[in-house]
Amino acid sequence: MDWSKAMIDGTLIKLGTVLGAWLGLVVLALVMFYSTGYRLTPTHLVITVLRIPVRRIRIRDIRHMGTETRGWAERYYNTLSPVGRRLVIRRKHGLLSRTLIITPVNPFGLMHDIQAAKDKLKASEKHTVEV
Repeated sequence: MDWSKAMIDGTLIKLGTVLGAWLGLVVLALVMFYSTGYRLTPTHLVITVLRIPVRRIRIRDIRHMGTETRGWAERYYNTLSPVGRRLVIRRKHGLLSRTLIITPVNPFGLMHDIQAAKDKLKASEKHTVEV
């Protein structure tokens, strides 16, 4: 095969374009994968990708938290091995999925913080009703 003929035909250019696009998509997926973050506000759990909020879960809507999964769930992983870092959140309401799986660095610490936020919201609601 004559390399000059291949260059004229554009075969190598097409191959380079396809490989470059594929490599770019893989790098973009890895950057997005490792840049998934979780932030807790007084009323919401916010999931971010590249620091852009992509999902908000109301603290009041959280029914149960644990580590065991059942059935289909939305997954927001930021690690390649989610086994020891998995936090399963079940919500009271949801159109497609009521279960959400996230992988914070300290799942039990985040679970404790969410429970504290839930208790604080309940106390403020109770205080508002009594007044």
